[in-house]
Amino acid sequence: MSTNDTITRRKLQDAEASDIPLEAGGPSPLLEQAQAWADLAREAHANIVKGDEAECALRQRRNTSGQ
Repeated sequence: MSTNDTITRRKLQDAEASDIPLEAGGPSPLLEQAQAWADLAREAHANIVKGDEAECALRQRRNTSGQ
């Protein structure tokens, strides 16, 4: 294959525009989805931190051989 061979791709603007009707002044569906994922990530992080704290407390309460 030579370096002069190229492929030209054209985007169909009409198909994209008709897929998702946008409401004027309404919230973006993509923004809502991103916020939902951010909320989920925040909740997961809080659960991880809570689990780490519980595990540290459990380690502190365990009897050690010197006690």
